[in-house]
Amino acid sequence: MEDNMTKIIIAVVALVTAIIGGALISINKSRKRNSKSSQDNISIKGNKNKVIGGDDNSKN
Repeated sequence: MEDNMTKIIIAVVALVTAIIGGALISINKSRKRNSKSSQDNISIKGNKNKVIGGDDNSKN
């Protein structure tokens, strides 16, 4: 009886761990998908690969 109970407890712990791990992975993926990688309103003047200057055209 004790051996079966140990197996059941291990199975439940493994199941809960898998559910929590899957939820964390899906949260991380959705955060990456929602993050914006480009910036608007920025003009950069440069010569080939050298950046001379940049202006975000913001009015403060």
